[in-house]
Amino acid sequence: MMNINKLLLAFCAVSAILSCTREIDAPIPVERPQQGNDPAVLDSTVFTAVADPLNKTWIEGASVSVYDGVSADSLQFVVADVDGASCMLTGQVYSSSDLYVALYPSEAFSACADKVATLVVPAEQKLPDESADKALQAYPAVAIDAMRELEFSSLASYVSVYLDAYDVASFTLRAKNGAGLGGEADVAVYQKEVKTLRGTSDVTLKPCGDTFRKGIYFLQMLPGTYEEGLEVEMTFTDGTTYSHTLCQSVEVEFGKISATGVIHDDNFSAPSVSVSKVAFSSAELSWTGSGAVDGYNVYLNGVKVNDDVLPATQSTYYLTGMRTDADNTVEVESVGAGDVKKSPAQVVRTLGVRWIDAATRSVTIEWDETVEWPEAYTGGSIDASGKNGRGYQIAIYKDKDCAQEVYAVYPYWGSNCSYGNSSWYGKTGNCNYFVPTMLSMGYLEPNTTYYVRVRSVDDVTVGGMTLNNEAGTSEWSEPLEVKTEQSHVAEAGEVIFADFDELCFLTDRTHGCPGVIKDGDAYYVTSVGDSPDKNLNVYGVATAGTGTAGEYFSGSTFCAIGDPASRTYTNYIGNEGTALEGWHFSTNIRANMGALTIDRARNRFFGTPALTGNLTDEEKPCVLTFDFGAFKTGANSSYSMNVQRLREGSLETVAVLEFTGQYTTDSPTSTDYKIDYCLSEKKVELSLKSGDAVIISAKDATNPFFMVYDNFKIKTK
Repeated sequence: MMNINKLLLAFCAVSAILSCTREIDAPIPVERPQQGNDPAVLDSTVFTAVADPLNKTWIEGASVSVYDGVSADSLQFVVADVDGASCMLTGQVYSSSDLYVALYPSEAFSACADKVATLVVPAEQKLPDESADKALQAYPAVAIDAMRELEFSSLASYVSVYLDAYDVASFTLRAKNGAGLGGEADVAVYQKEVKTLRGTSDVTLKPCGDTFRKGIYFLQMLPGTYEEGLEVEMTFTDGTTYSHTLCQSVEVEFGKISATGVIHDDNFSAPSVSVSKVAFSSAELSWTGSGAVDGYNVYLNGVKVNDDVLPATQSTYYLTGMRTDADNTVEVESVGAGDVKKSPAQVVRTLGVRWIDAATRSVTIEWDETVEWPEAYTGGSIDASGKNGRGYQIAIYKDKDCAQEVYAVYPYWGSNCSYGNSSWYGKTGNCNYFVPTMLSMGYLEPNTTYYVRVRSVDDVTVGGMTLNNEAGTSEWSEPLEVKTEQSHVAEAGEVIFADFDELCFLTDRTHGCPGVIKDGDAYYVTSVGDSPDKNLNVYGVATAGTGTAGEYFSGSTFCAIGDPASRTYTNYIGNEGTALEGWHFSTNIRANMGALTIDRARNRFFGTPALTGNLTDEEKPCVLTFDFGAFKTGANSSYSMNVQRLREGSLETVAVLEFTGQYTTDSPTSTDYKIDYCLSEKKVELSLKSGDAVIISAKDATNPFFMVYDNFKIKTK
């Protein structure tokens, strides 16, 4: 009986233990794992730690607060074995701890609970040593990890000031809107987001000794945007004070030291200068100065630009005459009673205009944006057409003094800016890329020097559309010298050559950029995609398109070449006296900027006139070369073209060339691709005799694409 009772008691004990045991779920990311019921004891622990980029290194012996979720209060660790950005943290945590929040330095925080740390910004701050370049040595930082390896990220929010005064015993910053700069901030440590701010005071910095030296100092502030700016009050060693505006607006963020301005006294100081709206040869200067100033002078590259001293009430200046695409130095000088003080020289890089290519009748340029423009149109407040932000004017001249204008254009076409988004440039994440600021300028003379200028324009109405630019209407860039190529010189054995450079119509598909076109006496800039309001293919040019109607092509209901496939379409022949005299074109061949484009469909073609040069009645082996590019929106596909010989009314295919679309993107898809606008040489060997003609035609097509041809040449071997 006793044995039975003992067994029953043992069974009950086991059952009780089992009934107290609970299943622990798998851990959830960024959540503390559930704990069992083992008793927690303090264990000596060593963490390895890596400093955040702002601290860069550790202070030996500094204190780090570690919250382990077991102890109600923080556990204090000490920085040891410092090796640059790495160190060891030594202390104790409870054995059951499995998720740690570490705060450095301890004195920068007052609490941490539920993954929210309370950051303390003291009202009175003091330099830790005599070195002005080490005004604050330990910036607040946090690390979170379930392991024993802690990588810290910054929770520091500071501003920098430049002190340009002597005998200063302390200085205090205050927000103009009355917000407290010192106090506490509750910060979600995982997201580095501020939950609540409790600003209660201004912030004051005191020196390690009696006074500050001139130099840069850092003050901790609560994070936020102080749109009305900051004021500074200096207290001098004799007890007098002086206040002035430090900056008009400042944004204070974690992990950054935000520059504000210069602290000066009312005896005399150099101004604090800001530069904005930097363009091609101009910029806007603004500054703050001291009350003792009688006026100001402005210097560009060491030369004073104002004739008379600017009044003491003036605080802005529109600076012109800057070198384009170059580093320029700007200074503002305070003028006082018998004294002057210059601001530190600032280097300002102006925007550039660059010449990137030329043909016999056109040049291609590019220029820098006046404002940062997104890579692609993703919606929101950005204007998809580009007209509300990408307003420019481009002009070309015959002389360096820019007195003999050839033409000046605004980049618009129809109701859009030419620099809007376009699938014919590419897509990313199914969003169209914006076309870069490039332009091909046609209607020029061969082997001739020209000069090009660019400027931003704002609130300019052209063709019923208003162009804008945040930089305003700037000064013109310095004139950029460009030169067209000389006309083609026939080579030995050359049968025929055509560079199509007289056809300065539509987009430049050689470079994938807009082009200048002429309609009557007016000049416009095309878009990269299809023309929105004119059918400027060969038909349009021949009948009612750019230039004088019929200047380049005339229609024919039947011609010797005809349509290679059906011989039913109306074709067009290059007019006598033009560079394309006798050439044949199907209706929808596009005359792009200095090139021909077969657009999108089979049975479209162009062909030479009857060939005679360097040929006889006997066949001769020849070589056909031409520059070629294949451009298509969306995913890649394979295509082919026919090279055909027309002899005595009979067509014969001499070569079928296979090709695919050209992209700068690896593995292009319908939602992610960028077209590679460049041409490469193709070569075909064939036999010809006098009277033959050569035809290029699209063999097949499934989706929209462009086949671009340039520098068509046939030579005997």
